[in-house]
This record gives sequence, structure tokens and C-alpha cells, in this order.
Amino acid sequence: MANECMILVKEDLSVNTAAVIVKDDKILERLNVDEELLERVNLDEECLTVGSIHNILLSSLDGSVVVDSNVKNESLNIYCDKLLNSKEFINECKWVGESVNAGTLSDDLVNSVISLFNDVCLKSSATSLDVVYIINEYVRVVDATDELTDIEKKCVKYGLATALYSYQYWGVI
Repeated sequence: MANECMILVKEDLSVNTAAVIVKDDKILERLNVDEELLERVNLDEECLTVGSIHNILLSSLDGSVVVDSNVKNESLNIYCDKLLNSKEFINECKWVGESVNAGTLSDDLVNSVISLFNDVCLKSSATSLDVVYIINEYVRVVDATDELTDIEKKCVKYGLATALYSYQYWGVI
């Protein structure tokens, strides 16, 4: 999946659509969220890219989409190579692995925020506009709080974007 992500994400953090080969046209309605909903949701393009790539990767698992490995993103690959081989990244990966093994890897506050969002959405028969409204309310509260760092706020927003795209993918909206 890491290789697919490197191919799918362009240097400007948009989706490299040239690398996406659709094998089953039926998947198109599950891949993308309606443009009107995207205009209404208070998430930036970077967050929405995370949601979009989530759906593309899910589709690649069932074969309805193939990520073309021949489509290269050289400038991003050079950047990623430097990042992936940096001492800082290697040390952080080791720390994450050790934390997972020890059962200590968790951000309780971020997990709690996402869990509350899931509870609200799963307990209601939400329409697509309801989901956008709920996301926008969460974004408003998250932006206003001092309890989350900027990085934690961004992580929550990535999760909310993925939730929006997940609803589309799984046919909930």
C-alpha cells in the first residue's frame, strides 16, 4: 500500500488520477463524493485527498481499480526516499512498533473525538447532508478547542474526511 500511496499522491498533495485505472465502471459512483457535498463540507483539499485515496485503495483491494505502477511521480519519490530513509523517520517507526507491541500507542483524545463522531453517525439514519452537517459541526468544535494540538486537529479532520468518503464507498449515503 505504501507504494500505491507514493504513486497516488502528487507533490501538491492532490490525487494523481492518471495512475488510477478503473476496471469496473460501477465503482465510479462509490469512489467519489458528490461535488455539491464537497463544496458544503468544511474540510480542506488535503483532508479530502486522504478520503479519496482511502476509497481508491479500498477499490484496489477488490480489483475494481488498479494503481498503475508505471505512472511515476519522480519529484515526490525523491522526497519520499529522503523521508523514508531519514534517521528521524526510522526512529519514529521503531517507536511506533515498540508502542504497538507494548499496547501504549494511542491518542485517547483523538480516538475519543472520532469515536463520538462514529456513535452519532451510526445511531442515526443519516443522509449525505446530515453527514456533512455533523462533520461541519465537529470541525467547528475541533477548530475552537484548546485541548487538541494543531496536529491532533488535522488528524481528526483526516478521519472526518475518510468518514465522508467511507459513507460514499459503502453505500451509506
